[in-house]
Amino acid sequence: MSEEKNFLQSIKLEISRNLKLNPYERVAFHNILGLLKSEQGKNLLIKEIEKGGDIASSAIRVLAEFDDPSVIPLMLELMAKNLPAWKKR
Repeated sequence: MSEEKNFLQSIKLEISRNLKLNPYERVAFHNILGLLKSEQGKNLLIKEIEKGGDIASSAIRVLAEFDDPSVIPLMLELMAKNLPAWKKR
């Protein structure tokens, strides 16, 4: 069963690498990755942050729901980068 799940996740990730998704499709895909909470999904979401804008916001929102201690340093880094913007307000 676990082997089948890994195979399906591999297929999903391969499709995501080869397809050009519209922004709203990417956000929907983020939600699917958030449900699965796999290591591959987490890595894909981390890469999505580089895209900026709504796509990055969606990826960050989904990553924040992961119960994975390895996400904490990334979240702290993102907050530190955005802290100067808060001080300007």
